[in-house]
Amino acid sequence: MARKDDKRKGRTMKKVHALIIILLLTYSLNACGGSDEEINVGDMFSVAASGKGAGNNANNGIAVRGRYKVDVWNLTIQNSAVAVLARDGASVSLTNVNFVGATATDRLIQVQTKGEVFLMGNSTVSGKASSFIYATDGAVEFFNPTVSLVNSPEITSFFNLRHSFATFGGSATFTGSSVGRKYYMVAGSILQTGGRGEVVIPGGSIASIKDASCFVV
Repeated sequence: MARKDDKRKGRTMKKVHALIIILLLTYSLNACGGSDEEINVGDMFSVAASGKGAGNNANNGIAVRGRYKVDVWNLTIQNSAVAVLARDGASVSLTNVNFVGATATDRLIQVQTKGEVFLMGNSTVSGKASSFIYATDGAVEFFNPTVSLVNSPEITSFFNLRHSFATFGGSATFTGSSVGRKYYMVAGSILQTGGRGEVVIPGGSIASIKDASCFVV
């Protein structure tokens, strides 16, 4: 009887181990490929280029890759080569985020490869950057926030769109001014201003650039 019990226990342990392995494999596959998981980051957490904070690394304040939905609120992101990055199907929503650019090569919001960013609430921008919005095969939408430009930030191209789409609702506004061009657009990009035209886009000290396949409407 003891031998039979030992055999039964052995078979049970093998099944348990197999189940654990299956669960671990499932978790690993979801983590690698994305799983439409929603993640929240916020409440006065200061993220800097040193690599501190959830979801960031040495070169990105908040970096999201794959099919994840991330809500970010009440953050100050500073001294990062890319403050917010959404790529490969990632979706990032921003509310009350303060962007502090450090150099003329910084990109404050970058989307690429089907990534998307939604500005849901007010934000501030200061310092220097190559662009506030840098999009390559991605989309950015402003849901009626006020974006305050503090101390005339130096931004080479406020919108830099490459085969991308950016739109802001009728109540989305920009206060203050920035130094640089309003936009740089190529490869069939569209900048939707709610019918208000270029006058609402910050910048203008440098001539804007777009090719014949792009539209500001």
